[in-house]
Amino acid sequence: MENGNDEVAKKELGIDAGMDDGKLPEIQPEVGVLGQSDGSFNGADSQNNSVATKFNFSNKQLLIGLAVVLVVGFVYNFRGLFIVATVNGEIIFRWDFNAEVQKLAGTKVLDQLVIQKLIEQTIKSQGILVDTQAVQAEIDVIKAGIEGTGITFEEALEKEGVVYSELVENITIKLGLRGLLADKIVVTEEDIDAYILARKIEVTEETMQETRATIKAQLEQDKFDAEVVPYLEGLKTEAKLKTYIKF
Repeated sequence: MENGNDEVAKKELGIDAGMDDGKLPEIQPEVGVLGQSDGSFNGADSQNNSVATKFNFSNKQLLIGLAVVLVVGFVYNFRGLFIVATVNGEIIFRWDFNAEVQKLAGTKVLDQLVIQKLIEQTIKSQGILVDTQAVQAEIDVIKAGIEGTGITFEEALEKEGVVYSELVENITIKLGLRGLLADKIVVTEEDIDAYILARKIEVTEETMQETRATIKAQLEQDKFDAEVVPYLEGLKTEAKLKTYIKF
């Protein structure tokens, strides 16, 4: 009866009656949807890692592509910084252009910069002050002359490639230089009379004042032009000048 009872017990437990006594069968866990046992996340982790790897790889590709687009766009939009011209498709680079410019005009440009610096230093050391009103008066004269040609002052500056601040700086330096040469460009009344007489200029009472003022300005300019070059050469000769570039 014990054997019969054992058989019944085995059947109730779902154990095959043909198996050896005392040995329990290996119970197979239920298989999940992803082919992994319930309660195990190894398969899900593996799939997630695979998806993450693909995502990271795609992300890198996207970033690289974006970087390439940005670089190409920058080079195209600012190609003038690197390229000055192309000849039948061959590039002339800016550094080659700059090297040739230095050879052709380098000495002249450097000399101009040296002279400008010497004038500024001398104006400062001599305590010469340039009145802003005098600078504006010079600009007004230039404006009046330009407007008579049919174009505006701004259009003339743009056409000549001159920035307004540079114009102010140049006029300031010129007036400062005039201050340095003030004792050498003095025009007397006798000088004006001699000029009128030599050129047989007819002057009436109505035009007397304006004519003499115009002549005075012209004579001052003539004396300035005659004195300025020797004066600047003298400044350059006396200066302690060192250059660190070869052309």
